[in-house]
Order: sequence, then C-alpha cells, then structure tokens
Amino acid sequence: MTNDARRILRGWLLLLAFPFIALWTAMVWIPFQMLRKVVRWYRLPQHKRDAINVESRRKLKADWEQVEQVIKAELRAHRLMDTPENRVRINSAMQKRRG
Repeated sequence: MTNDARRILRGWLLLLAFPFIALWTAMVWIPFQMLRKVVRWYRLPQHKRDAINVESRRKLKADWEQVEQVIKAELRAHRLMDTPENRVRINSAMQKRRG
C-alpha cells in the first residue's frame, strides 16, 4: 500500500469516525468536565470559595469603574454634560471608531 493510499484510507476512517467522536464529546467529555469543575468547587473549603467570590466581584467592579472613567473622560473631552442622551451619543461614536 502506498503512502497516498494510506492517507486516503486514513481520511475516510476519520470521516467515518467523526460522528462517534462528536457524540462521545457531547455526551461524555463535556458533562464530565462540567461535573468535575462543580465537584472541585464544592470540595474547596468555604473560606477559599468566599475569597474567590470576593475577588471576582472586586475585579468586576473595577472593570465597570474603568468603563465609567473612560466614558466620563470622553464626555469631558467633548464638553458634554453627563446625561443618558450624551452617553448614548458617546457610546455610539466609540462603537463606530472600533468597527
């Protein structure tokens, strides 16, 4: 059997095996990973879970404060008051510049 024939045979076998691989991944691997993550989370001591939760909330709040600072800086740069209408105007202008 030549190398080309082996490659063709291997390609066909992979195509035939794909539905089984996809089914196994969807029905076994992904639920296993999710369950493992949940079990590991609940096996952590409560004080560690609380510390992780506090840290994630702190990061989220810091991110939102940074967004607020950027919007307020844009409003000041355009000499606009901090009103919902002006925030919409600034946000739409920022979206246009990004995309």
